[in-house]
Amino acid sequence: MRGKILAIAVVTILLLQIFITIPAIAAAQEVPYGPYLDKVIFMEVAEEEKALKMIDAGEMHIWLWDIGTKEGREFAEKSPNIELIPAYAGMYDFFLNPIDTRETTGEFNPFCLREVREALNYYINREFIVKEIMGGFGVPQW
Repeated sequence: MRGKILAIAVVTILLLQIFITIPAIAAAQEVPYGPYLDKVIFMEVAEEEKALKMIDAGEMHIWLWDIGTKEGREFAEKSPNIELIPAYAGMYDFFLNPIDTRETTGEFNPFCLREVREALNYYINREFIVKEIMGGFGVPQW
């Protein structure tokens, strides 16, 4: 008697699991966001102004490059059709050659002296470069 009750309980649990799982599988196979794309067109647009106007007109959907001018940034911010995603994706630097070249070339490299490199480090106004030259689109690095 006890074995029959246990068998009925196991069969009932298995049937419930099947009835619960089948609708979940059917729902998972539906496409939640819409149809797939028929085609993707890649094109090269090198001019910032042209790319921004194409996006604003709906002729292009994405431009994976930075906006390098203040005018382009202002145009993109004012346009309701353009969404900007800020990202610091590059780096500009001053590379100084610290090698002493007197023995190999006979010429003196002033940057082989640590004091000269440190003085240049204090001389460069990083905040001015970020604010005035890069239009505020950057972070000073020390």
